[in-house]
Amino acid sequence: MTSKDRRISFLFFLPAAVFMILFFVYPLFLLVRNSFLENEEPYGFVGLEHYSNAITSQTFRQSLFNTAQFVVGAVSIELLLGMILALLLSTGFKGSNLIRTLLLSPLMISPLVAGLIWKFMLNDQFGILNRFLYQMGLLSTPQSILWLSDSKYALLYDRRYLAYHSFYDAGIISWYSGHSGNLV
Repeated sequence: MTSKDRRISFLFFLPAAVFMILFFVYPLFLLVRNSFLENEEPYGFVGLEHYSNAITSQTFRQSLFNTAQFVVGAVSIELLLGMILALLLSTGFKGSNLIRTLLLSPLMISPLVAGLIWKFMLNDQFGILNRFLYQMGLLSTPQSILWLSDSKYALLYDRRYLAYHSFYDAGIISWYSGHSGNLV
């Protein structure tokens, strides 16, 4: 590589490097620095006090528990469903190509659009899921379950949503490709 090529390469790299420094490295530095300072004026040094407060906080422990529960639940659902469907699809039964096409079609939908669709379906005022459960006689009123407002249901929804997208994106494609030896 000639010195002219190195300079051109550096010029192509420079905007990305400036962006990374301005929007990732500098804010990370400020975050770490400020974590050792008092939150209000005067901004004195408090050492590890903020970290010890966080570790001893019940809210922090609950957040860690929710995160672990979310990760374990989503990953196990993703792996289990992905493997089961990949094994079923690799048997080559009649109609497996159609079913594989239908299962992989959600990959074409943007996660943003899919999230909005689920948000409307789970809405407590006009969502189709509560309406369906109410008409089946499982709910006393159509607004009985606040899917997105109640913390116990919101975590369940988040786990299901992540498992749904991971299941399609990585789970079934990876398992199917590995089992059949073909790329989907």
